[in-house]
Amino acid sequence: MAIDPRTQALIKQKAESGQKLAVVTPEKQKLYDTYQQNMNNLIQQKVYSGQSLDKPNEYKNNLYQQYQQQPINDMFNQQKSYLENMYNQQKESQLAQIRAQRDQAVGQLNQQKTQVAPQYQDKRNQSDVVNAQNVQRLKEVIAAAGLTSSGENVSANVAMNNERANAINSLNLQEQQTMNDIDRQISDLNNPASEQALIASIEAQKSQALFDAFNRSQDVGYQQYRDKVSDNRYQNEFEYKKEIDKRDYEYTRRLNSQDKAWREYVYRNMSASEKAQMDWAKQQHGEDKAWQMYQLEYNGNLALSQSQAEMDYYNALGFLP
Repeated sequence: MAIDPRTQALIKQKAESGQKLAVVTPEKQKLYDTYQQNMNNLIQQKVYSGQSLDKPNEYKNNLYQQYQQQPINDMFNQQKSYLENMYNQQKESQLAQIRAQRDQAVGQLNQQKTQVAPQYQDKRNQSDVVNAQNVQRLKEVIAAAGLTSSGENVSANVAMNNERANAINSLNLQEQQTMNDIDRQISDLNNPASEQALIASIEAQKSQALFDAFNRSQDVGYQQYRDKVSDNRYQNEFEYKKEIDKRDYEYTRRLNSQDKAWREYVYRNMSASEKAQMDWAKQQHGEDKAWQMYQLEYNGNLALSQSQAEMDYYNALGFLP
């Protein structure tokens, strides 16, 4: 079913202002979409050529700004993708380096842990050997002194046993402290705080780089837009001047053609003496100058004739003394 011109005009008005159709039919929707597509294409062309909107409204202005922003957004998105890839690779590389160093250090500490027990067992064995030697010497001294069954013998043995127990306890405590120190170092190495600090630092650098890239894209995009406007203005001025020059050329050509025809007409209707006078003037001053002199003389004679005719007219009426 055909759409009448009045409805077509209303649909076009709604399409160009972004309003929805009140009553939708397939025919009306198709026409509406066509009007909007044509308008979008025209606005896009104006943006890319730096031209202003002819009949702006809020909807058209928003589209115009979106098309203006599109190249800037494309430029920023390219930089954003590059920067994100670069900083993500940097983050993964540095995290891998930190983790490798951590794993190596933890491995070395675990290796140390396996060596702690044998080392301290050796120290306990050495302590037992020393204690046994001391006990043997004490027995020999007591036996030599004849104090084998005396109270001094018992006290000495108790003291030696206490000394051995204290030495063993001290070694056990040192062993436990050594194990605790190693476990604490391993715990510190496994603490995620160092990785989190690295990630936070790289993310901060990336955010600053993205912010700088956004500002650069805005500056470059604005400069490109200004360049388009300037180029378009220059092109318009060039086209305007070319049109003026063409018009001037056509006008001059027609004028010269008319002037040539006038000269030919006047020369044909001159008397023999006037032709001779004109030919002489051409020889003396050139064609254009000769005709200029003739026009001045002709205009002067014409003005004189007009003045004389006016005087004769007023004289006939009795207005002149």
